[in-house]
Amino acid sequence: MSILSYLNPIKAVVDAVASPVKSVLNKRETTKQHHQQAKAKYEQAKLSSKTHVTLTDAEWEALSKVNENQTWKDEYATIIVTFPLLCIMVGGIYLAFTGDSRLLDGTNIAMERLASAGVDIGFLMNTVVLAAVGMKVWRQK
Repeated sequence: MSILSYLNPIKAVVDAVASPVKSVLNKRETTKQHHQQAKAKYEQAKLSSKTHVTLTDAEWEALSKVNENQTWKDEYATIIVTFPLLCIMVGGIYLAFTGDSRLLDGTNIAMERLASAGVDIGFLMNTVVLAAVGMKVWRQK
C-alpha cells in the first residue's frame, strides 16, 4: 500500500473540519465588505446632501449584524415575552409526570393578570418571534 492510500482518510477529515471554518470566514468577510459598502454609500449621500440612501438586502443585513453585537436587549425581550409559552409547556409536562398542576395554574393566573392589565400577550409573542426569525422570511414571501 502506498502512503497516499493512508492520507486519503486524513485528507477527508481535514476537509470536513476545514470546510465549515472556511465557509464561516468567507461569510464574515463578505458581511464586512457589505458593511463597508453601506457606510461608503452613507458617507457619499451625506457629502452630496441627499436624504435617502438605497441599500441592498446584504448591506442592510450587514449593518444590522454590526449593531446586534453591541447589545443583548433583543434577546432579553424575546426571553421575557416567550417565557409564558415555556411555562405552559413545562407545566404541562410536569403535570403529566407528577399530577401536580401548581406550575400550570400559576402560569394561567399570570396570563389572566396580563390580559386584565391590557397586555395582548398573543400579539407580543407573534411579533417577538417574527422579529427573532428576521426579515429574511418576510422578504422571501
